[in-house]
Amino acid sequence: MSDSADKIYMEDADGNCSMIPQLRSASREESSDQHGSGVELTDNAKKGMAGEESSVDRMFLVSTETALEDNTKKGGGMAKPKKQRNPPPNTMSILSLADDPVDTSSREKMLRQLRAGVLLNKRKMMYKLDLDMNNIFMILPRGLAITSGSDSRYWSWKQDEHNSAIEVAELEAVGWLDISGKFRTVDLSPNIDYKIVLDFKMESSIYGFPVPVNFNIALPDGTKRTGTVDFAAYARGSCQNLILHKFKMSPKNVGQVEFRIYEVVTGQWKGGLVIRAVSLMPIADNCIGSHRQQGERMEDQKMEKGNWSRKQKSQNNHPQSWAILTRADAVEGSSADGLHARLEEGVLLDRKTKKYMIDAASNKNMFMVLARGFAIAWGNDTRYWTWKPDKRNREEELARLKAVCWLDIAGNLQTIDLSPETEYEIVLHVKIGRRSFGFFIPINFKITLADGTQWEDSVDLSAYAKGSWHDIALHKFKTPSNNAGEVEFRIYEHSGHWKGGLVLRGVSFKPK
Repeated sequence: MSDSADKIYMEDADGNCSMIPQLRSASREESSDQHGSGVELTDNAKKGMAGEESSVDRMFLVSTETALEDNTKKGGGMAKPKKQRNPPPNTMSILSLADDPVDTSSREKMLRQLRAGVLLNKRKMMYKLDLDMNNIFMILPRGLAITSGSDSRYWSWKQDEHNSAIEVAELEAVGWLDISGKFRTVDLSPNIDYKIVLDFKMESSIYGFPVPVNFNIALPDGTKRTGTVDFAAYARGSCQNLILHKFKMSPKNVGQVEFRIYEVVTGQWKGGLVIRAVSLMPIADNCIGSHRQQGERMEDQKMEKGNWSRKQKSQNNHPQSWAILTRADAVEGSSADGLHARLEEGVLLDRKTKKYMIDAASNKNMFMVLARGFAIAWGNDTRYWTWKPDKRNREEELARLKAVCWLDIAGNLQTIDLSPETEYEIVLHVKIGRRSFGFFIPINFKITLADGTQWEDSVDLSAYAKGSWHDIALHKFKTPSNNAGEVEFRIYEHSGHWKGGLVLRGVSFKPK
């Protein structure tokens, strides 16, 4: 056995053994360069891999030699080694980020720690190996971006009941739930199917989750996955693992996985949710995989049921209304029917600068930016503009143009207030006074959508009857699915001609 440290035994398909020279650490280092995580090694890690035989080399050789000797003692003939899989080539690179030293004095000791989990990056992440020597990563709560996560009024941090070295984030109370994170896929095992799993717990005191929570997943290859989680469907007091998405770790997916879990529409206060981790785990094969796949199918069915339930609720209720109504100046109607009737009539928001309504035909949100919500050049100068109550609603104010040579009116609306994936029409509500003058030149308008798209045109007010109110359609657009952004509008005429007699009520965003 004197040369066994320089050779390893390989078994072919027929069960015959042959010896090949043992690869030295230089070759292993080259393999690490090709398949490694891309994380720069620490000085200690570099020293451990610099020699002709590193400690990892020696532990694998000793393990092989011991296996051969054990088999030789048990019986004569050519000894066959026990089949052993080595850790991935980028293991040492990953372990250079470990918070605590890892015992690499023997293969067994190192694997015992890797199977239990090694904390990385100041306890923001945990690294594990599964039984097939594939990499597992858990992004712990300290590694997530949690809105208001450092404010003890909204989130509390405590030791995990299964591992006191880990902190979990418990939701105390928020009206705006937003959690996000990202991960470099180069540290995952190549050509392996992975799943992204949310590890959470529902405390017995959980409340405020009548509406499902949204999630988004973005992969390096451009794939995007969106869905919802109905936390109300899960048992209280127990830990849960929810599969959000699956993907294959292929060359196309080398890059960064990004994910977001959020509920920012309803404004409903919620609490009692414990976030434990977001994990990237290999999908098991064969019988183990079939059992897990059955569980995953049940999970998918649960999610689909939650989606259907959400659609049913939205036909009768207005969950988005609750967040909007927190900005209301005054709301009457304590019953659901009374509130619905009030919303169809309209509720004033933001110090009477906006009006919120529910469109009776489509059951969609409708908004009007009132004249008091405009940015009007010289609007507060009574030489040019005057303000008076609207006869149809004394709580609303109208802006009457006395005389200007520079007409400039602007406003905006956050699309998060509108119903998602809905076509809207922007409408100007204006009255042409009987004594109006100076509008022989068309006035211009410009619309800028949330994605940066701009639309410009003009309208000839002289073509409209004097003494009457008019609803003038300016533009149509469709709201994005994520409701993010702002729509801006501007109405102007800078020719220098004096004009007057125009009365402004507002600009509406009406669902079509």
